[in-house]
Amino acid sequence: MFTTKRNYVNRILAVVMALLVSVTLLPQMALTTRAENQTYSGPVMKEDGQVTFYYQGNGTETDVRVKGSWNWELPTEEMFVMTKDENNLFSVTTTGLSQETAYQYGILVDGNWVGDSANQCTAGNSQILRNPVMTEDGSAMIYYYPSHGTVPSVEVQYQKEGESDWKSVTMEMDSVNTSILSAKIFADAGNYSYKLLVDGVERSFCCKWTEVYNKRDAKGRSICRQSGNHRGWSGI
Repeated sequence: MFTTKRNYVNRILAVVMALLVSVTLLPQMALTTRAENQTYSGPVMKEDGQVTFYYQGNGTETDVRVKGSWNWELPTEEMFVMTKDENNLFSVTTTGLSQETAYQYGILVDGNWVGDSANQCTAGNSQILRNPVMTEDGSAMIYYYPSHGTVPSVEVQYQKEGESDWKSVTMEMDSVNTSILSAKIFADAGNYSYKLLVDGVERSFCCKWTEVYNKRDAKGRSICRQSGNHRGWSGI
């Protein structure tokens, strides 16, 4: 009888220990899943201002194209045509886009508008944004489109002309353009240089000069200007 009870207790303890191990592993498993789900699969900016768009197909698509505000009136046959690889991943790199212009766009699959679920914007169509974007509150928004299939850590460093110290802001997922990273910078009027550190590596081609004037009109609204080389940067 004693042996039977001891065996029963041992079995109960083994089950409890197994449950404890499972509970301990759950946060790590959830974290791994979240990281995989955050892997970037949207458009990629090129250093020359052009954009590579992607669309993950399922093998049933016959014609996939990109339509955008560079010319909404283009006939279908003149839109950017995406080509398919062996994994049903469609892609195309643009030509002729301005390095200083922000664009809205969407993807057409067999003539049907599907937008771009990999680069969603809660305010409307998917967007291609150019840095910096001046806001009504006098701040500068800096955006970053990660390389395809990555989950980078990105930091914006900026420096006011005449000062030796660099200030930094860590980028986070944008609340409006929900698939890209952004940082909001509040700064006094003056000339600033800024750059990106992607996973600790400086993107030297990102350094640009911007002039920000945090002034207000008679109604208290912010007036912002930018000058100098402000074509923005791209993540590669």
